[in-house]
Amino acid sequence: DRRQRQMCIRDRVKSLGNHLEIPTLDSLLNKIILQISSLSDFGNSHTTSRSKLKSPKHVCKELFDLASISFVGNSKSTRIHPDAHFGMVSFLENFKNTIKKKPVEVLQFSKKNLSMVSLKGPSDDTSVLFWNAGFHIVSLNYATIDTSTWLNEGKFLQNGNCGYILKPKELLSNVPLDPPSKPIKRLTIRIISAFRIPGISEHSDHKEAINPYVKVTLQGVKSDTNLDQKTKSIFDNSFNPFWDQEFVFELCCPSLALLLLVVVNDFRDKEKDTEIQKPDQPLAYFCLPVNCIMQGYRTVPLKSVQGKKLKQSSMLVHVTYDNI
Repeated sequence: DRRQRQMCIRDRVKSLGNHLEIPTLDSLLNKIILQISSLSDFGNSHTTSRSKLKSPKHVCKELFDLASISFVGNSKSTRIHPDAHFGMVSFLENFKNTIKKKPVEVLQFSKKNLSMVSLKGPSDDTSVLFWNAGFHIVSLNYATIDTSTWLNEGKFLQNGNCGYILKPKELLSNVPLDPPSKPIKRLTIRIISAFRIPGISEHSDHKEAINPYVKVTLQGVKSDTNLDQKTKSIFDNSFNPFWDQEFVFELCCPSLALLLLVVVNDFRDKEKDTEIQKPDQPLAYFCLPVNCIMQGYRTVPLKSVQGKKLKQSSMLVHVTYDNI
C-alpha cells in the first residue's frame, strides 16, 4: 500500500512539471497548503536554502517537495532566517519585550516571514500586541479564560468568527504605527443601561448584592490604548441598571482597535463607600473591532466571563463614529 501511494504521488508531481518553485500569495488562493512538521528532522535547522533540505525516510520525497511551508523552529531574534520565506518561525511569549523595543524591525520581519507565538498563561492584552506586530498565528491557552481570550474572540468577529482575517494596510506599509502623526477618527459611546445582568450566584454558591458598573476599554496600538474608563456603580440593581454616561476616544489607527465592554460587580459597601471588601468581579462582557461598530442606538449582546452567550442579557448604548 505504501508503495502504491508513493507511485500515485510521483505521478501527481510529474503532472506539475519538473520545476517546483516557491508559490506566490496569489497562486495560493483557494489552494490547500501542506506544512511539514519539523525542519530539524529534515536537516540543518539554520539552513536558509530549501534546496539543501533533505527528505526524511518516513516521508515520501515527492510529498516533501510539495510542502510549501516548513517549521523553522523557536526563535528569540528577528535576525534568524530573514529570507526563509518558505518557513514559519515560532517565537516565545517573552518576545513581547522585543516588540515593545523594536516595533518597526518586528513589523518588517512579519511582512516577509510567517511567524507564530504560543501564549502559556493569563496574558491580558498580549494577544493584541502580537496581532498588531503582524504575527500570523497566535495560540492562546483556553484552559484559562481571561481578557486576552475576550479580545482575541472579538477581533475575529469581523470575518464571521471563522478564524481568519486579512491584514490591514497599516501592517503592510513601511510607515511605523507608533508614534502616529495625528488622530483620524473619533469614537463616542454612551453607556445607557443594561438588562438582566448575571448575578454572583451564577459564579459561586452564595448570593450577594450586585452593584454593576461598566469598564470601557480600547485596545489597539500604543497611542490608541485606553484602559481607565468606567461608569459609576449602581448599587443593588442587576435587573435594569441605568448609567447614561458618555466616553470619547480619538483613534490614530482604527483598523487595529478593539472595543471591550465589561460589566463588573463593585464589592464596596453602599454605607461605607471608601471601604473595599474584596476585588471587583467581572460578570459579563462583549468585544468587537471598532471598524465593525454601527452608529446610533444599539443593543449589545452580553456574554458570560466563560464566553457563553447570555440569551436574556444585553446593554443599550448610543454610538457616534466620525472623522476628525
